[in-house]
Amino acid sequence: MSKSSSSNNDFSGVIKLDIRDSTPDWTPYAEPKAPAQAPNVLYIVLDDTGFGAWEMFGGKIKMPNFKRIVDRGLVYTNFHTTALCSPTRSSLLNGRNATSNGMSCIEEATSGFPGSNGRIPFENAFLPATLNQQGYSTFALGKWHLCPEEEANLAANKRNWPLGRGFERYYGFLGGETDQWYPDLVYDNHLIEPPYKPDMEDPEGGYHLSKDLADKGISFIQDLKAIAPDKPWMMYFCPGANHAPHQIWPQKILDYKYNTTLKYEEGSANSFEHFSVFKEGYEQYREDVFATMKTLGIFDELVNGPAEINPHGEGELGNPDYDPNNNDIQCVPDGKEWPATEWVKPWDSLSGKEKALFVRMAEIYAAFSTYTDEQVGRLLDYLEETGQIDNTIIVAVADNGASGEGGPNGSVNENLFFNDIEDDIDKNMALIDDLGTLKTYNHYPSGWAWGFDTPFKYWKRWSNYEGGDATPFMICGPGITKDAGDSGFRKQYIHAVDLVPTIYEMIEGIEPPDVVNGYVQNPIEGVSFKYTFNAELDKPEYQYPYTLAGGENPLIPDEVKDTQFYSMLGTRGIWHKGWFACAVHAPTPSDWSNFDKDTWELYCMDGPAAIPQIDGLSLAADPIQQTNLVSEAFLTANPDHKSALLVKLEEMKLLWFKQAEELNGMPLDDRSTSAVLGEERPQLREPPFEDGDADTATYTYEYFPGGSEIPEAVAPNVRTRSYTIEASIYKPAEAPATQDTKKNKKPIRTFLSQQQQPNGVLFSHGGRFGGHSLYVEAPAVGSTTAKLHYVYQWIGRGEQKASCEFDTANISSDPDNPTKLRVAFDKIETLDSTAANNDFGSSTKGTIKLFVDGTEQNITWDNPFDDDSFLNLNTNEFITQPGKFSLCGEGMNIGRDNGQPVTEDYETPAEFEGAIIKNVAVTIQNDAAETNAEKEFAGMLWRD
Repeated sequence: MSKSSSSNNDFSGVIKLDIRDSTPDWTPYAEPKAPAQAPNVLYIVLDDTGFGAWEMFGGKIKMPNFKRIVDRGLVYTNFHTTALCSPTRSSLLNGRNATSNGMSCIEEATSGFPGSNGRIPFENAFLPATLNQQGYSTFALGKWHLCPEEEANLAANKRNWPLGRGFERYYGFLGGETDQWYPDLVYDNHLIEPPYKPDMEDPEGGYHLSKDLADKGISFIQDLKAIAPDKPWMMYFCPGANHAPHQIWPQKILDYKYNTTLKYEEGSANSFEHFSVFKEGYEQYREDVFATMKTLGIFDELVNGPAEINPHGEGELGNPDYDPNNNDIQCVPDGKEWPATEWVKPWDSLSGKEKALFVRMAEIYAAFSTYTDEQVGRLLDYLEETGQIDNTIIVAVADNGASGEGGPNGSVNENLFFNDIEDDIDKNMALIDDLGTLKTYNHYPSGWAWGFDTPFKYWKRWSNYEGGDATPFMICGPGITKDAGDSGFRKQYIHAVDLVPTIYEMIEGIEPPDVVNGYVQNPIEGVSFKYTFNAELDKPEYQYPYTLAGGENPLIPDEVKDTQFYSMLGTRGIWHKGWFACAVHAPTPSDWSNFDKDTWELYCMDGPAAIPQIDGLSLAADPIQQTNLVSEAFLTANPDHKSALLVKLEEMKLLWFKQAEELNGMPLDDRSTSAVLGEERPQLREPPFEDGDADTATYTYEYFPGGSEIPEAVAPNVRTRSYTIEASIYKPAEAPATQDTKKNKKPIRTFLSQQQQPNGVLFSHGGRFGGHSLYVEAPAVGSTTAKLHYVYQWIGRGEQKASCEFDTANISSDPDNPTKLRVAFDKIETLDSTAANNDFGSSTKGTIKLFVDGTEQNITWDNPFDDDSFLNLNTNEFITQPGKFSLCGEGMNIGRDNGQPVTEDYETPAEFEGAIIKNVAVTIQNDAAETNAEKEFAGMLWRD
């Protein structure tokens, strides 16, 4: 008898004409079962956390529940990442290098090459995809950011969403960051709103994303165990912490004892900044934490450090006489500049106000971290209470170093920077009591990134230095025990790419498959470090296993890690058997190019125990990259060793190029923002205008109520141009007294009473940190005079509002001839961002008009900027912001306002009622100004 499916090939029963004479075989059809006692796998991945932040690494941020993981297992003090969030996460999930995954950069900056396309090959299957085929249930929660921006919408193919990459259930956000109070949630493959609202007065009852993710993670496991108590699971748990926005109830600063008071008193010794854990500033923080690290044994007493701030002279950027054409900053190519945000203000140079603001920013970040740790603790409590924790592999890791993207000044609202608006210390200080709350979208200054990356140089995005690459890592689970005398520290060099092969080795009976879902698999590129679980590997003689591999030592396998390739946003480096070589090159969007002229540095990270002497030169261990062995100063001081050191550097550079060829590591990309943003990428919809279209050309988008939120990346772009928004509404006649519902079990349409009045949002896009909304305010009782309002929230700094009255008795009842409510913004000019006294950057100035059924209405106008002498606004003039409304989320909605409201006039969702929206038409004109590409691209980088 013929066999019609592949599953029939495995059928071992007997098939006869009569089923009574046949023998069934369910084996090929049953759900796969994992090996008996297969362990659960829990990844806990936190964002933007430096090596020197947490208490178990000597830092001052309290993480008692992460410490529970440490107490049960091991801490790795020589763990490395790719220096950027989503590329690291790709490696953590499939054991391949980021460039092999097409993830050499963030999803929004891909360039269409094998190493940079943002589409992770299915030949590099994720661990959940393979475990799912071996009888595991698989869950993902929190941050994803592993699908292209152009695919992060409901019209796109979901192949790169979590459920397309092997997870069976998902609850989280697809982008690189989100608001912790009003997150952009996706449940499996559809968008949802948070289950309840935040409350700044009630930390226990109010919403916060970290709490919600822990609740949902516990419920996912409960759902599984209620039905299949013996089935193992894998969970990828990724809170929004510690990525910006750093949002938490300020009360938590006191609860976690980062301070004893929140009160700011300018110039007073009683002001909060004098009592904070962070009162001494980031430079002293580095000294304190490095000393603690030595006490803990993380670093040898002979290691010099910590690294000084601004090591290449970039502190010159703070010099008021700085001239980019004649400067002392090292390694900058001719005609190029050191990036303006990539430096640290010395603490002693700060004013009293700046110190207070920066201290509070550190406190908020720390409280945000500890609160997230508390939620992780609830998940660990559940595993303990249900007897699952002993058979669960738990990995806790940060995906890159601390983020320096706040720049030297930090920000209370990141969106200001991306709209070309400078932070103002006085305006920021006015919000000091609101930092972390609904009213701010804050990020600490680069000095705290330097502090939390103690003792290393630089920060996130800099793959050429440990400050970007080295992060906390800890693991516990079956097979990991600590004998008496075991410090619990492991100092072997490992990388994110090495985790997946280690997990495979920890799960007995499961091997990496050759084929997953029909895709023949590429080799895993990482190397298992399971052998380091042995307590003997705590001893100094095993710190450098590459010196022992291939020998007769039974504790060291034949293959151990001896090489790691780095390339990220134009930065690059190579580690090989204790040596590290790197090019001094600022990351995208430095636009330095000239890669062939890069200045290279050479470091001996592992010292004499691992590295043979060079011509009699004994090299001290330099794990924090303090001494560049090929610097002019070092070679001058050691002339007899110059030739050997330069030869070693060339060997390392050659190895970098060999690895780059094997791992899709080229071309390097540090291009300007305009070049990156101008890159053509696959789109689902053709652009509204073509080159050569007249400035007067228009394009209309039509939308209907009832759909999901539309992400800003695929919503109409109204920035820097003229536009109109027109809602067509009608109010049908009342339902007949007797309605025939026999044919249709329920009425197709909801009929409205003529006594109902229209009320609510017609159109909205964005939120309180930037957005606009067209909405109706219902008439007073007994009246038919409603109000049509249009609010434009300018970067959270001011709510501009135009209003008019209209008679609801005149609303059409004919859907073919509906009433039309329209707002029109007619552009007058783009402001000169370089002009004196301009606090509004390159915003667009224009007139605002409201129409009812085509007739312009008299408006009332409320604008907080009406007395600004630079703007010189006339009645009925608004300004619109040049950049996006938000870095992530807060998309466009029809008939409601989801998430954070654009205006405090209503509470979300403020769904439109009392009439029916037929459609909403958004028309844009081809008169847009050029946007500030540098700021927009910086926003993309911050988002990861």
